[in-house]
Amino acid sequence: MEQTMAEQLFERGIEQGMERGDAQGFERGDAHGFERGIEQGMERGIEQGREQGREQGAVQANQAALLRLLESRFNPVPETVVNRITLTRNLSRLDSLFEKALNADTLEEIDSEINDS
Repeated sequence: MEQTMAEQLFERGIEQGMERGDAQGFERGDAHGFERGIEQGMERGIEQGREQGREQGAVQANQAALLRLLESRFNPVPETVVNRITLTRNLSRLDSLFEKALNADTLEEIDSEINDS
């Protein structure tokens, strides 16, 4: 059964409308997906920055506490020891050094522990 010209035009119009609708839908979806991806990336970046900031703050606080303890027990603390402590970034290592500094009889005991790290 052959279609009339009107039926053919009608079907062609529907096909073109669907193609345009699909294209517009994809464009809008891509734009929305892109925007959402940027938002999620920014959120992750902010959270990672905060976490790094918290970790860096904890490292600096532990370094400062260890140096204060050493200064109160073994004043003056040589610059070489101060430099090695400020280069130590591992929190558990700083905690361990702090605990050893509480009971150390000499600064050399702590100095040798720092050199072992």
